[in-house]
Amino acid sequence: MAQTSGVFGALSDQVLKVIEDFTREGLQENEATHKKLFKNVSTTHKFIRKQSLAPFGAMPAKGEGEEYSFDQIMPGYSKDFTPREYGMGFQYTETAQEDDDYDVLAQHSRYLGLSARILQETQAAAVLNNGFSSQTTADGVALFSTAHTLKRGGTARNKPTVDADLSTSLLDTLRADMRTNTKLESGQLMRPARDFFLVVHPDNEGLALRICRSEKLQGTADNDINHLKGGTMNLTPLVWEYIADADAVYLIAKKTSAHGLIQVDRVKPRLNPPRQDPKTGNWIVSIRLRQVWDSFDWRNVAATQGA
Repeated sequence: MAQTSGVFGALSDQVLKVIEDFTREGLQENEATHKKLFKNVSTTHKFIRKQSLAPFGAMPAKGEGEEYSFDQIMPGYSKDFTPREYGMGFQYTETAQEDDDYDVLAQHSRYLGLSARILQETQAAAVLNNGFSSQTTADGVALFSTAHTLKRGGTARNKPTVDADLSTSLLDTLRADMRTNTKLESGQLMRPARDFFLVVHPDNEGLALRICRSEKLQGTADNDINHLKGGTMNLTPLVWEYIADADAVYLIAKKTSAHGLIQVDRVKPRLNPPRQDPKTGNWIVSIRLRQVWDSFDWRNVAATQGA
């Protein structure tokens, strides 16, 4: 449906007025948080397939003069990532353009770009929001789970056995779980990342800042040092307005190559050149992208839904 003078009559009724567009005057767009959390991969193919490995198993004992045992590197899990296509357009009549006294129609491409960026944030945040249920990793288990299956046997977790609200004790539990559950597909323990984003809902912003930046242990009268500031874990609070659950808490390694959150680009947001419909004279502008946000692996990310 084309934008006509009648749809937004205030643009062309010849009355002296001020058109308030707060996206230009005072309100600023939210920061694009998903770029900090997802590893970005570009592809020229319809989809990409990621494959994990299961290295050698535990080394067995070998008696003097006995034969060596031999093992093989096994495939782990695989998952396909197919970018989805999104698009939106805007069209307006020649008459509407002629009567637009306030150049509102001339700004249409800005609003299309804003719509694309909101889509990106929403789709990326859905990976975390659904991470306790429908969002899975390559092992077929929810992104945040107490029972990730290892290819050579055994399980691991990146979610506490008992969910709890944000606190220093919760973060201690998540970190301890990482130290004892960051395993290869063959079961060997590995060292988790050191630097993490502490991703929270805006309701938890104040508490997250106090926990991460207090010199002494937060919330107590003791003079203990704040062990969450340095040590084996460095936390940086990251408040994301697109987190759905106010009680949810996420730890995500800052180094995107260290975890399995992935953004695949087939076509980045692209504003098509304005074109005119020869039959109606209407001007058409559209924006299009092919991207997907997904999770391949659970290591170096952890979360809780809160109490």
